[in-house]
Amino acid sequence: MTDYNFLQPLALRHGAKLRNRTVFAPTTLSASFFNGVASTDDVEYYRHRAGGVGLVIVGASYVDDLGRGFPGQLGISDDNQLAGLKRLVGAIHDGGAKAVVQLHHAGRMSYSDLLPGGQAPVAPSSIPNTPDSETPRELTDSEIREIIEDFGSATKRAIDAGFDGVEIHGANHYLLQQFFSPSSNKRSDSWGTDRTAFPLAVAHKVADVIRDNAEPGFILGYRISPEETNVDGYRINDTVEFAQQLTNEVPLDYLNLSQPVANQSPFVSPEIKTPVAKLYRDALPEDVAVLAVGNVRKGQDAEAALADTGADLVGLAVELIIEPKWVEKVAAGQEDALNQKLSELDYVDLHLPQATVDSLLKPMFGEVVPWAGSDNEVADHGAML
Repeated sequence: MTDYNFLQPLALRHGAKLRNRTVFAPTTLSASFFNGVASTDDVEYYRHRAGGVGLVIVGASYVDDLGRGFPGQLGISDDNQLAGLKRLVGAIHDGGAKAVVQLHHAGRMSYSDLLPGGQAPVAPSSIPNTPDSETPRELTDSEIREIIEDFGSATKRAIDAGFDGVEIHGANHYLLQQFFSPSSNKRSDSWGTDRTAFPLAVAHKVADVIRDNAEPGFILGYRISPEETNVDGYRINDTVEFAQQLTNEVPLDYLNLSQPVANQSPFVSPEIKTPVAKLYRDALPEDVAVLAVGNVRKGQDAEAALADTGADLVGLAVELIIEPKWVEKVAAGQEDALNQKLSELDYVDLHLPQATVDSLLKPMFGEVVPWAGSDNEVADHGAML
């Protein structure tokens, strides 16, 4: 047995107790039914990865049909999806982990062929994500308020389905980040002059629904992209300040940092040598947990991620896709037995949905993907949302 600190239990801000500090970070499956209902592939994928981690975050689940981001996406926008969500929760709980679902709206990171009636994707402003992307339609004030309500309704469904918490997806260029970023939000009304207004309104709505409907200890998380690399994007100081405001106003349990390397320093502000996660850890209240994610291969990497940054939780994505028993093997001192490659022969044994393999893994990885010691940087990017 090993005595890594990340294998020690953790109590979150509002009382939820995690058996250890490892988190299965949100991942993309594209395996749900056309109406957003969880499939058996979804359920079994999570079942076989919940046996060791303290917390499982079920990946991006759309809160509104116009918020879909990719085919086969899980939905939490309709009561007809509740039965499938309950199956997901049951599978995760059977493994002993807490279950959190990520609430998501893609905004302009979508396309009309995916959306009802071939509608254009929506966004704070009519600015495409890239020159080759569709130009989105600018949301009206009333539509923005409806989306805020959609996040609240999705939170109630998460509670009814038995989830232990929700995570608001404010990262990866999706709708909340689009409102926060000066490069994608050029509005002249209150949703643009204060670019924190929409993400804060969503967070307040979700927190209100939790307060009124959930049992004590229900978990509230928020995922954030610490910085943008485009010239007119936001920088690390902007998001640290926003995170302070968010945690001061909303009873957040944890902040999930979307980054490729758990203990990296800022890309766009090279003069700052402090690890990104430590910047947040130093700025936020002690009882708000910081989740560092990215490039954790072995137990020593997870330990270093927490030691170098002061983060409270460490996220695993590719690690658990390729090796569902990662935590159990590391805890037992069997790191030499960790699976470190992905080949077509492994897909069935690893309970990887065929849709995931076809749409995400094969095009990016090829037939066999080395893992340890590889310079292939798409591994983490391809697996995580």
